[in-house]
Amino acid sequence: IKDQSWEYIVKLDGDLEFESDYFEQIFKRFKNNPKLGMASGKTFVPEGNKLIMEPCTDDHVRGPSKVYSRACFEEIGGLPETLGWDTIDELKAQMSGWETRSYKELQILHLRRMSYQHKDWSRGRFKFGRGSYYLGYHPLFIFAKGFYRIFDKPYVIGGIAIILGYFYSMIKAEPQYKEKEVLKYLRKKQLKRLFPFL
Repeated sequence: IKDQSWEYIVKLDGDLEFESDYFEQIFKRFKNNPKLGMASGKTFVPEGNKLIMEPCTDDHVRGPSKVYSRACFEEIGGLPETLGWDTIDELKAQMSGWETRSYKELQILHLRRMSYQHKDWSRGRFKFGRGSYYLGYHPLFIFAKGFYRIFDKPYVIGGIAIILGYFYSMIKAEPQYKEKEVLKYLRKKQLKRLFPFL
């Protein structure tokens, strides 16, 4: 695609629904902010008669729906062919000075919750924990995330599964993502979230 004429590139999962002007609204935000390199709406999952927003910080772009500006996409070298690519691309963009954003007012209906691809939901969380080790998550951040997730379905076991998956990979000395500067930047961000006043 490098020889084609394009301004934005979009990655989409197949289990999403959104308003007909979703992309128009996203592109307006890029036009109004030249530093915006990657963006999405927030994902919501149906629960009974309500829509529940999936947890997401404002600087995190949702993996099921990512829009990149051409300049950002080319600067980060495209999408890495690796586990956790949708975290690595975001970190590289931030490290290069790009802003990354997800917007609550741009709702995306997510027909399958994140990490719930298995019939046994705890297996999905265990896999998430292993992926977090690969990406170099700080152990304190994993404990905090696991504790937070005990209040989400599957209650208790899901949070424990995240922690067990992480330390399973640590004990097995499984490989981690090779670009250490990216992992260092991620841990710095995580510690800042845990201890914002230090």
